[in-house]
Amino acid sequence: MIQLTDTAKMVIRQGLSQQKQYSDEKLYVRLSMGIGWGGPQLMVSLEERPLFMDQVIKVDDIEFVMNDQDLGYFSLYKLDYGMDSCGNPGFTLIPNF
Repeated sequence: MIQLTDTAKMVIRQGLSQQKQYSDEKLYVRLSMGIGWGGPQLMVSLEERPLFMDQVIKVDDIEFVMNDQDLGYFSLYKLDYGMDSCGNPGFTLIPNF
């Protein structure tokens, strides 16, 4: 299960709404984890369709796509939107304990 803060939901909905001005395609929000220069890195992007092995998870009116490995990781955290440790705005993960 994916959990989001109200702020994260608002920012995602705004992004989906802005993209719908340019296309009638249904859009999904992809959540994934990667490795960057500083270690694990959260990636959030918009996709027009799920990939073959993706899971589609609906949270309220938002549909997320991710692979099984990432789904296990995201079940431990809540997606938030705010300032990172460097003071830059963006999506962050907070422990879901």
